[in-house]
Order: sequence, then structure tokens, then C-alpha cells
Amino acid sequence: MGTDGNAITWALTFIKAHARRLWLVLFLSFPTVGLGLAQPYLTKILIDDGILAGRINVVFWTCALFLAASASLFALSALHRWFYIDVSSRILFDMREDVFRHLLKLSPRFYTHHKKGDILSRIDGDIAQVQRFCTDTLLMMINNTLLLFGSLIIMLGLSWKLSLLAFALLPAQVFFYAPCARASNGLP
Repeated sequence: MGTDGNAITWALTFIKAHARRLWLVLFLSFPTVGLGLAQPYLTKILIDDGILAGRINVVFWTCALFLAASASLFALSALHRWFYIDVSSRILFDMREDVFRHLLKLSPRFYTHHKKGDILSRIDGDIAQVQRFCTDTLLMMINNTLLLFGSLIIMLGLSWKLSLLAFALLPAQVFFYAPCARASNGLP
């Protein structure tokens, strides 16, 4: 591993090496989240401006937009996932290669004291966990933040009064949800 033994610093060197690809994955997150968040607004148009107003042309156009948004979301999600898997596997490969290079430099005495299966298990499992923590956690945090703020903007844009009501009821929801979450996780 790294000369200082710090696993995070070691892992960040591989992430920096693939920063361009990670930026592409991050860039694709914006339209993917945006298309996912378009559906509530399209539903509002469909109901308010189409069905309730009795305007069949708005219903047809909104349904066409739903189909276009769904197809675009599917394509962008597939592309996003493909790029993510590509960069993620490259980072994992580089990490394993670095550890393997380090293992080749060790003296034969090291291998008499350590089981080969344990070493292989560490190369396979532990490095994969470090890679998942470094890439998955970061990208998930960014996607979830985009989704949260986008949802808040849409909620406030659709009806600020209902949004305030939802925010006012949030503490009660957390109060009632917490025991259910603990029970489903087997906690007392």
C-alpha cells in the first residue's frame, strides 16, 4: 500500500487517477436525476391542465412527454451505469494490481507465516470493499443530495402550502417511523 500506510490516502490516489471518468459519471447524474424528478411535474400538468380542464390535446402531449422522459431516463441511466461500472472496475483493478506488486516485493518468509488463501481473500474482498466505499459512497451522496434538493424545489413549486404541511408533519413521521425501523432491523 502507500508509504504512510494510510488506506484513505492510498485509495484516493486511484480515484485521482480516474478523476476524468468519475467527473463524467457525476455529470451524467444531473440529467438522470432531473428526468426522474420531471414525472411529478408532468403528472400535475396531466391532471390539472389536461384531465380536469377537459383538454384532450394536453393529455396526449403530456403522455408523449412521459414516454419521451421515460425512454430518455432509461437510456441515460443505462449509460450512467455503464460508465460507472467501467470506472469502478478500473479503480478496483488498479488497487489489486498495486497490492499484488507489493506482495511480490515481500520476502518468502512472509508467506511462511501467512496463509495464501487469507492473502487472496484480502486481495479479493477487502480491496473491493475499500473501492466500493471510496466510489459508491461519494457518488451516492451526490446523487441523493441532488435528488433531495430537486424534490424540495419541485414540492415548493407545485404547492408551497402543502410543502409546509409536509415539513410540519416531518417530526411526527420520524417519531413514528423510528420504532418501525428499529424493529425491522431487529433492534430493541
